[in-house]
Amino acid sequence: MKKKNRRMRYVPVKIQIAQLTLFELSKNMARYVVISHKEGLKLRALPLGGHRDIVDNVRENEGLVGLVLGGGLIKISDEEKRVHAYDQSYEFGRAPKEIVRELLTSWAAEYMPGYSVEVTDY
Repeated sequence: MKKKNRRMRYVPVKIQIAQLTLFELSKNMARYVVISHKEGLKLRALPLGGHRDIVDNVRENEGLVGLVLGGGLIKISDEEKRVHAYDQSYEFGRAPKEIVRELLTSWAAEYMPGYSVEVTDY
């Protein structure tokens, strides 16, 4: 039996920079992974599906292949003006907090000025 191709649809929103691309968030929340490859570190996020779905989607749509350093969840609070990355991927483990903080801080400074960035275990 042929494996069914599960293609996730994602919509980029105002964010497309070298180190980071975030996609439309569902209720301001998404799962993310950090990928290390020849062009550097990349953080990719999707509102639906699992961390494996993000990796498969990135490989299929961007041709990006590299080492997955880990993953977690991102929540954006407009009320608190905060971007919060936390938790971990069951399949890939916890992404290095300093790397996640650096990528999100760079992104937030450009696309969400005035928002703080917090990276925690839980």
